[in-house]
Amino acid sequence: MNHSCPYRWIAAILIPLIITCTFLPAVYADNSSSTSQSSSSSSEKENSSSKIPIPNINSQSGVVMDADTGQVLYQKNGDKQMQPASITKIVTAIIALESGIPLDTKITVSKNVVDSVPRSSTHIALDVGETLSLEDALYALMLQSANDAAVCIAEHIAGSTEKFVEKMNELAKQIGAVNTHFTNPHGLIDQKHYTSAYDMALLTQYALKNEEFVKIFSTITYTAQPTNKQPEQRIWSNQNEMIKNTTYKYEGAFGGKLGYTEEALYTIVTTAKRNGRTLICVCMKSDPYVQQFQDAAAVLDFGFDQYKKVEMTAEDLPFRSVSFAVKADEKVKMPATAQILTTAQSVYYLPKELSKDDYEITFNFTEKENILENFSPMATVTLKNVGEEIPSVIQVPLGTNINNAVIEGDSSSSSSESSAFMDSAKKVMGVLWNILKWVLLVVIILIILLVLLRMWFVYQARQKKKARMERERRRKAMMRQREQQVQAYWRKEEIRRQMRNSSGTSRRPPSSSRPNNRPRG
Repeated sequence: MNHSCPYRWIAAILIPLIITCTFLPAVYADNSSSTSQSSSSSSEKENSSSKIPIPNINSQSGVVMDADTGQVLYQKNGDKQMQPASITKIVTAIIALESGIPLDTKITVSKNVVDSVPRSSTHIALDVGETLSLEDALYALMLQSANDAAVCIAEHIAGSTEKFVEKMNELAKQIGAVNTHFTNPHGLIDQKHYTSAYDMALLTQYALKNEEFVKIFSTITYTAQPTNKQPEQRIWSNQNEMIKNTTYKYEGAFGGKLGYTEEALYTIVTTAKRNGRTLICVCMKSDPYVQQFQDAAAVLDFGFDQYKKVEMTAEDLPFRSVSFAVKADEKVKMPATAQILTTAQSVYYLPKELSKDDYEITFNFTEKENILENFSPMATVTLKNVGEEIPSVIQVPLGTNINNAVIEGDSSSSSSESSAFMDSAKKVMGVLWNILKWVLLVVIILIILLVLLRMWFVYQARQKKKARMERERRRKAMMRQREQQVQAYWRKEEIRRQMRNSSGTSRRPPSSSRPNNRPRG
């Protein structure tokens, strides 16, 4: 076989690798919905995430959310369904405050309030027939974590605890808390009463938009007025050690709610504000008691110190306009074009250690009818090389001049029509280019396979020829060996014959000397 064959095989292996490495990244870069990743990306991910000092908390679940944008900066089992204990009362408080009932309204304690709350749980010893203001009940709920106050508020707002719980679940569904289901207004143990750290952050973000809630949530001490059953004032103190002058005081912390049951262990929702940024922290199933404060401080530090604010600009957008259909009547849809704009809300936060190469921005849009009424464009920032504690997808709100959209056919919109046509042409060319790259890639792979197949057949033919020649060589060698053996045999036989002849001649007497023994006649 020719000695150049190994080099051809090396070339046959290297050529497809080079072509694959050249074409595949270009193909996948244009396809923002692709989830395929190369094996090298995992190592890059580990290297990049190792640069980010991600905290390791002992709580079983935790989330840090930016209160303004809703972006999650840290997560650990953020969507895991868990029992919340008394942080449930955040939802109870915001529903009561949004009911429109004045805070000075007097509410009366029913027998059910007293009977339904175990005396071994946290309460303020409300008595049947006792009247207190809704405001005092809310402070007892949030500061003293009073379970009897929770039931009393629920009955006054909705008429019964069951109807109030329906309002709680409606609110959870409304804001997208998909891993949440409430069965009571206080959070005492119930297997069907659960939420997640992310859902609690969402609910707290919603509640923080209410000024009265923020006032109650951030109050350190409160003095309740006497009632018809309690002749003296009562002073209640916020249980969150992070907002008080204690060992666990956290710089910038301004509000919080704690919870505890034997099954949920310690739960905490706390908020902090630094340099104009407000973060919401939720930690669930912490143990022991101080662990909730230590974990909350660690992840809040991470959120404040390891992120930078990024304002999205028009140059960051994949494209600047969008085409859609406007329903002119029951049968006719008119094509239209509008610009996509960035706004003051088009901000997001990135880990400081990440560079431009570690994320990409995409914008996906699906055409729908009557888009003028319900169009909220969003840009998607996808982080490529981060650990599982940092969410890799960030949604950034955008603006648009959709209300001033240009409907095709309007004589005043020739320039916009041209722009829309160019955008459409670019989209078509982009799709065609993607298809062409795939076709070229398939053709090249087929050519490589054909070349490799031909080389294989040539190799096999040469191997067969070599084997045939080797068999022929052996056959001729064996024939020569046999011929030599035959010649040697006959030489030996000739020698033996000659030796017999010579020995017979020397021993036989001459015929004249032989005796004649014949009898005479």
